[in-house]
Amino acid sequence: MLLAVISGIIWWQIDPSRAVWIAITVLVVTCPCALSLATPGVMSAILGLLAKRGILVARGAAIEGLARAEHIVFDKTGTLTEGKLSVHDYLLWQDGNWISSAITPVTDGAATPATTLSMQLCAAMVAGSLHPVSKALASCPALPANEIACETLIEDAGQGMTAHYLGNVWRLGRVEYVQALHGQTIHIPATLRGRSLCAFGDASGPIALFSLTDSLRPEALVMVKQLQAMGKQLHILSGDNAQVVKGIAAELNLSDAQGDLNPEQKYMAVQQMQKNGARVVMIGDGMNDGPGLSIADVSVAMGQGAPITQARSDVLLLSNRLIDFSYAVMMCTRALYLIKQNLYWAVAYNLLAIPAAVTGLIEPWHAAIGMSLSSLIVVANSLRLLITTTKNNAD
Repeated sequence: MLLAVISGIIWWQIDPSRAVWIAITVLVVTCPCALSLATPGVMSAILGLLAKRGILVARGAAIEGLARAEHIVFDKTGTLTEGKLSVHDYLLWQDGNWISSAITPVTDGAATPATTLSMQLCAAMVAGSLHPVSKALASCPALPANEIACETLIEDAGQGMTAHYLGNVWRLGRVEYVQALHGQTIHIPATLRGRSLCAFGDASGPIALFSLTDSLRPEALVMVKQLQAMGKQLHILSGDNAQVVKGIAAELNLSDAQGDLNPEQKYMAVQQMQKNGARVVMIGDGMNDGPGLSIADVSVAMGQGAPITQARSDVLLLSNRLIDFSYAVMMCTRALYLIKQNLYWAVAYNLLAIPAAVTGLIEPWHAAIGMSLSSLIVVANSLRLLITTTKNNAD
């Protein structure tokens, strides 16, 4: 508007009959339609595309974040793996030794009344949790029917659960977490070393030890190859057994994998990457991923994850398909490229049209046509995102 007024005043001195029309021409030419449509057009297209694949974007800044990120951090259980854990083996602590038990209710054996009560309480504890380990134990025939209820149940993210009942305290979770309750070292049998373990005990000592198995998601390797082809650096940060994590990393051909991490250590690992200048995307599913997700440049939650993790994430992967995550990264990269193209075109149009309008080379109707065409070009360029995707799907 200021440029139009200045142009009108100058032309009033040169040729008053053209002054008003040149001022109007400048005003029409500088209408920021193309500039204002450059980003919303692409954003509408990309949000629709991702929604069709079961990917919900809670914050628009996540689109640019996914495109620009150099490092992508994965949790293991429930993210790279199915998260459908099952009990592979089950040991009871009796007379200072681990006794292997059949996967049948403990009450079917010669267990003491105290052991039976403890295992009933274990069943009550897992019934009150949404963690994948708790779900696995809940479906394990080794636990008796849940006939009692915990007086209090506290879940410590990344560690386990603590329950109070009749003045006693029980813990279920990581071996170190249970050891801290009774102060005794839990010796892991050689047959269970290198596996995912869940311990159960009270203030007097260990009670049971569960060995768990999980399977890698079938599309995980394809996703890893696609992300690596885009130049992304991939990392695994997991609270699971370090040897188990290394095994998963080997299957996926990943060199950076850390296990036995608590939530604070995951947070610090992500923070260190950012201190080194990296833009980080983190994808996880549990409460133990919360601190890391909170500091990541873009946080992605699995659809099967904990509700609190989903609520606080920038992107929600409802489909639970890792191949959709790599698709999102690829399409967000394309979207950012198209936004830049639109902005460059809008700026270039103004750099060419404004001098022509100010010098009187074009008339108002020329400016109106040019302004409309520039807006249509920006919209058409934004729609290329949909056309390219449709073609790829057809192929």
